[in-house]
Amino acid sequence: MHRAARDGLASLVPSNCHPEANDILVLSLGEIDSRAQVPKHARLNGRSTLEEADALCDRFTVALSEFRKSCRARVAICCIIPFNPYTLDHQYYADSEAASADAKIIRDRMNERLQGMGIPFIDVRKAFSNPDGTLIPSKSDTTLHLDPRISAPMLAELETAFGRTFTHMDPPWPNAFPRAEVTKAEMRRKARKELERSIKNVCLLLPGAPRLRSALKARWAKEASPARVETNKGDGNQLRR
Repeated sequence: MHRAARDGLASLVPSNCHPEANDILVLSLGEIDSRAQVPKHARLNGRSTLEEADALCDRFTVALSEFRKSCRARVAICCIIPFNPYTLDHQYYADSEAASADAKIIRDRMNERLQGMGIPFIDVRKAFSNPDGTLIPSKSDTTLHLDPRISAPMLAELETAFGRTFTHMDPPWPNAFPRAEVTKAEMRRKARKELERSIKNVCLLLPGAPRLRSALKARWAKEASPARVETNKGDGNQLRR
C-alpha cells in the first residue's frame, strides 16, 4: 500500500495484465504494511500505529480513486488476511504479546478503512482466522500466505459481491514461488537477529556503556587501519606502526 500510495496502483499491475470491461480485478495488498511498515513509520513520524495506519489509508484512497478512472475492469479489494505471529517484527514492542496485540488492532483498523472505499470488499477472515486474529496454520502455506487450494471462501465472497458464478482451478502445489517455502530456517535467522538486538540494547543500559562503545569503536578502527612504514632518517632503520 505504501508503494501504491506513492507511485500509483498502476505501478503494481503486471505488464502482462490487461483487464477488460467485463473482467474483475481483485486487489490484494496491505499485509506487509500492517505487519512491518506501519509500526516502523509510526516510530519515525512520532505518532501511534493507528494514526499511521489511517494516514496510509488516506493516501491509498487517493491512489485508488485515480486508478479506477483508467481501469476498465470492475475493481474489488481483498481483506488484509490474518497474521502469523511468528513473522512479526518485535523490535518496536516490549514483547511478542504486545506485537501480536498491536498487529490485530492495526489490521482491524485497516480492514475497516478498506471496507469503506466504495468497492466490493472480499472478506475471508472468518474462514482462515483463529479467535485471536491469527492465521490458522493448517489453512496457510506454513508462512504468512493463505493456502491457495482452499478457494471456497474466496469464491463465495466473489459470487456474493458480483452475482456471478466462479470455477475453482487447482493451483501449482507446493507453492510455485520458492520464497514462500521459507519456514524454519528463516524463523531461526530472524530469532537470532532479535536476540542480538536485545543483547545490544541491554548492554547499552550498563553504566558507562556509551563511553565504552566509543572506546571500542576507536580501537576497532585503529586495528582495522593498515600499518604505516616510516624511515628513521638518522640510521635508516624502518619503524612499523
